[in-house]
Amino acid sequence: MRTQIDAFLSRLARVALRGFFTDIEIAAPPGITRDRPFLVVANHFNGFVDPVVLVSVFDRTPRFLAKASLWKLAPARPLLAFAGILPVARREDSEDSDRPTDNRSTFAACHDALRQHEVVALFPEGTTHDRPSLDRIRTGAARIALGARAAGVEDLAILPIGIAFEDKISLRSRALVRVGAPIELDDEVGHLTGPGEATDESNHELVNQLTELIGDRLAGVSPDYSTWSDRVAYAHAANVALRTTLTSYREVVPISEREDLAQKIGWADDHAQQQVIDALERYELNLSLLGLRDDQVMPTYTTRGVLGHVAWTGSRMVALSGPGAVGAVLNAAPYWAVKLAGQSVEAPVTKGTVRILTALGAFPLTWIAAGVLARRIRRGTGLVTTLGAPACGFATVYAFERWSRARDAWQGWQATREQRARLHEVLEHRAEVVAAVEAAVGEPVAVAQPRQV
Repeated sequence: MRTQIDAFLSRLARVALRGFFTDIEIAAPPGITRDRPFLVVANHFNGFVDPVVLVSVFDRTPRFLAKASLWKLAPARPLLAFAGILPVARREDSEDSDRPTDNRSTFAACHDALRQHEVVALFPEGTTHDRPSLDRIRTGAARIALGARAAGVEDLAILPIGIAFEDKISLRSRALVRVGAPIELDDEVGHLTGPGEATDESNHELVNQLTELIGDRLAGVSPDYSTWSDRVAYAHAANVALRTTLTSYREVVPISEREDLAQKIGWADDHAQQQVIDALERYELNLSLLGLRDDQVMPTYTTRGVLGHVAWTGSRMVALSGPGAVGAVLNAAPYWAVKLAGQSVEAPVTKGTVRILTALGAFPLTWIAAGVLARRIRRGTGLVTTLGAPACGFATVYAFERWSRARDAWQGWQATREQRARLHEVLEHRAEVVAAVEAAVGEPVAVAQPRQV
């Protein structure tokens, strides 16, 4: 029964994320063997969205750990049990904060799952937050790993995973999952202990050293910025530099490349970072005065390309007009429920949680209700309506986004033609941004494509 539930949750997570994100990139080192026990440790910057993203990554649903205080919410208990989530008692949640917490049963369940080559996942920061860098890493992951090894789990590896979001607030943005090199537990225990020393969680020095190693590896794949404004600015500057290499206005900079370059800027010295910010501000001011955007300036629009794009998009809009219209009608109510639910909270880290929980309830219930109503109107149409509603909804999203891109292409083509005489100065300021980025990271990052002005 558990296997069937996990398979259902995995499919549900993939469907939900296809609605929330345009793309989820996965960057992983080669050679990671799947058929072995993994203890996954991940950063926790986006609430309930984070575990849903992790579920979509693996071909087997991870067994998650969550703070025990969630079980105090009566409506959440059935959902937590259905998902097979294991409670972890935290000292700060206890009425007596000086009293040690007892997680022996939860840790034993983790050991059993790992012994069966399942994936166990936790967020070692202990809670979700809106800061653009890791919080203090707690010892739970190290204790679980060492306890599992002492309980006879063989070939155990700790897998660090960093999750980054292009925009935690906007719907239909992109996400990146960075998978780090596995921490081979047997090898690390051998390196961190001497002859005769305990190799389980009773060795507090070993627990602390392994926790520090987990923190270092997780930091290597997670966003690390001083402020969110820095993160946004460096990502924008990285986009400008990397967009220089694109050959078509229909291409987008991969989020993995953008995040890697933005992080390198974030690790540069203060002077180099300020040079990037100053150059970016001058460039953005010039763009705004001309009513342009960077994606309209680089790469080049061609009349033939834009007209062909608009014509091809129009033909697809006609082909999708039927299912698109049906999808808009059937999914309008849950869409607005998700949108309004997100607007009801202020914290970005909470918006994602509220939206995805609302979506997981509102959309399926709407599809089922539509099926029941269709069956009453005409026998034999209920199941077709219920199953067709999500497909038609995706057709609506696909058609709308393709139309938006074609509209932007047309507007960009017109704007650059009108401002052709002034593009030389804009491109000079753009080149300053690219040069500042390259100076900050200490290496060339963009080979300029010729721009016809």
